[in-house]
Amino acid sequence: MTGGRGKRGGGRPRDPNSGDEPESFADWVEGRDDVKPITRRSVSTAKARPSTPRLRSKPKSKSKPATAPPHFHRPLEGEPLLGHHSSVRKRELGRLRAGSIRPEGSIDLHGRDRSSAREHLTARVAAARHQRLRCVLVIHGRGHHSESGEAVLRRAVPGWLDAPPLRDDVLAFAPAQPADGGAGATYLLLR
Repeated sequence: MTGGRGKRGGGRPRDPNSGDEPESFADWVEGRDDVKPITRRSVSTAKARPSTPRLRSKPKSKSKPATAPPHFHRPLEGEPLLGHHSSVRKRELGRLRAGSIRPEGSIDLHGRDRSSAREHLTARVAAARHQRLRCVLVIHGRGHHSESGEAVLRRAVPGWLDAPPLRDDVLAFAPAQPADGGAGATYLLLR
């Protein structure tokens, strides 16, 4: 390794005292045996990783994407249910529970039996979505005037909201604030 850079530096050693400096870069490259022009192919070959077989992705279906059902939260027995889709942010759910998202309409189920109430709720929620309403108040009552004295509709509404077709229309639901009916009403946050 005499004359400067050694094998890595180039083919012919340069004598710094000789005065025969290359005139241009092209002349300098011509005098080197180990210098080769860089091409895209040589760069991609140098950096090539071992190939791994690619898995084919499943073809996308043209059907509606599956929506996760609302998640129910039952703190204690007897307390009203709180349901929400996984895409609803905690802050938005908190606003719904606090009554900060004001209802733009209401659906009154008073005086109806279970089957009639479910049909009415389904039709009215579809109409509210068509009108692009964001929040609706469902008034189901507390069961004071029912024959059994139980809140039949109040207990049934969360199950209806968790089943199709309402599951696809409702993002979240929460018990209403006392000013809006308290335990006798439920806020619905629509898609």
